[in-house]
Amino acid sequence: MGNIIGVLAQTFSSLKYKNFRIFWFGQIISSIGTWMQIVGQAWLVLKLTNSPFLLGLVVAFQYMPILFFSIIAGDIVDRVKKRYIVIATQSLMAFLSLILAVLTDLDIITYTEVLILTALMGFAQTFDVPARQSFMIDLVGKKDLSNAIALNSTIFNLARIVGPAIAGVMIAKIGIKATFYDNAVSFVPLVLGLFFIDINGDPSKKKSSLKDSLKELLEYIKANKVLFILLFY
Repeated sequence: MGNIIGVLAQTFSSLKYKNFRIFWFGQIISSIGTWMQIVGQAWLVLKLTNSPFLLGLVVAFQYMPILFFSIIAGDIVDRVKKRYIVIATQSLMAFLSLILAVLTDLDIITYTEVLILTALMGFAQTFDVPARQSFMIDLVGKKDLSNAIALNSTIFNLARIVGPAIAGVMIAKIGIKATFYDNAVSFVPLVLGLFFIDINGDPSKKKSSLKDSLKELLEYIKANKVLFILLFY
């Protein structure tokens, strides 16, 4: 019995930190809502266009901002308090989900509007993902960082199972709009929880400028032959 308790304590060691518990449980709800919207959005696009190509284009628009702005976003995240960035990005994504829900509910949504809202959501995620990931070291410190990352990955994989399952039921019983409304609401616990997280100190301030950061990145890529070939050939 003692061994089992010891294993469980080690497996969930990061949860001993109050700040991380608030952040972690908020992310569970938010991640499930996000996967619900992913399913609902795909269903909506197919309903509007009946085109697999246009559905793929929506996905491309969502990840295009990450491709083009991730370096800039990473630099900004290092300079600004991560909690503020996460509050801002999560609030923006909640607002975008609510707009999508209302337009769908009123039956006036168009494919172009879905495309625009998806691109804006992707832009918010460009800042949100690195901010949330790097925020964990502020919550648990270096000692339990690996465990915190593992628990975070568990959330993502759990949400990939639970979110689509709930979305399927909601679409069948209520309609596509329900997945968007639910996602908008799912951001609330995390956003509110962030106001109760007490982090001492400032984020690490990068001494190098964005120009220097980009220069260092290019030099690293150039020095790493495998990475250079993968990126440019």
